[in-house]
Amino acid sequence: ELAQLLASEKAQVTIAYLGSGKLHETTTKDLENKGVSFVKLPEPDIPIAPGHVSLVGSYKALLYLMNEENQFDIVHFNDYLGHAIYPLYAKRQGWLLDKTKVVVTLHGTTMWSRLANKQLPHTIDDISVSWIEREAISAADVVWAPSKFIATSLLSEGVELPENVVVLKNAPPTLEHISNKHRELYGRRIEKSTSVINEIVFFGRLEMRKGPLLLIEALEQLSKKHRSMMKHIKVSFLGRDTPVDEWNPSYKEKIRQDFLSSKNLKNVNLSFLDNFDRDQAISYISDPHRLIVIPSLTENLPGTVYESIEFGANFIAADVGGIKEMIHPDDADRCLFKPLPLSLASKLHEKITETHKDIKPVRHSE
Repeated sequence: ELAQLLASEKAQVTIAYLGSGKLHETTTKDLENKGVSFVKLPEPDIPIAPGHVSLVGSYKALLYLMNEENQFDIVHFNDYLGHAIYPLYAKRQGWLLDKTKVVVTLHGTTMWSRLANKQLPHTIDDISVSWIEREAISAADVVWAPSKFIATSLLSEGVELPENVVVLKNAPPTLEHISNKHRELYGRRIEKSTSVINEIVFFGRLEMRKGPLLLIEALEQLSKKHRSMMKHIKVSFLGRDTPVDEWNPSYKEKIRQDFLSSKNLKNVNLSFLDNFDRDQAISYISDPHRLIVIPSLTENLPGTVYESIEFGANFIAADVGGIKEMIHPDDADRCLFKPLPLSLASKLHEKITETHKDIKPVRHSE
């Protein structure tokens, strides 16, 4: 969204892809059609550290920026993996980027994500990546923090932030991202019925930090108190599957087993939507008969909340991290809950028993 927003304001924008994987051709064409140049950086012709996930990408960026043709007013990196480290060291030593501002955005470091998922570092690479990320943040000309929460959490972890820290929300998604083949699902009218909700949708990656197990515990509580309520409600998990740990390769299978082993949930109509593209996901959450649940245990400024607000989803979210900063103060009580099973169960009951007259859109914060 940032690249497209800048291009729409007549800025010359280039995205340099540092990864090694193949990209879908339509992605690059879509960017180019919107005035954004795209370049996939080649692999280095010498072995780098050997195959280190942070240093290989950073070295690609260094070689690209050393080319005199690639001169920019601003170079933008994410904190994740610390790819800014080589260019920033070159800038600090005075032989590169003397007229360029280097901005590092606080998306979420690997260590922050690991600890939130109860995963301790267990290899030398885990330790080195964490150190590289912290060094890149400290060496930046400007740090862009999408939320106050993520900046203060890094300070509490002992990360030295530069003098210039800007707290500014990410550019929100726009309706342009819904393709025509899914557009008919967007904005479906609410039928007049005593209960609007016929499906509960977990929205987010299937990993501990995003709270799928919290939702399952809350559904257990809800089913115990209101046994008949769940009989006609489907439960879906919309998001990419991830490993639980090195012994359990699929969170989806863990969730499935948790439902099957539960006396209260084993007969629930359960589905997994782990192969949707972004357009399909946005169309899916926009149906007002679906209650979208974002039960994260910690967050920065999640795109799932942005998209839920922007596309009019009927949603609730955990009051953690920077989520409250995203929501209009007058709407917070209606859609936020404490990240506890009983609090979520109470909010689920409240939303399921709403009628069409009770539903009001949640607004972005001002």
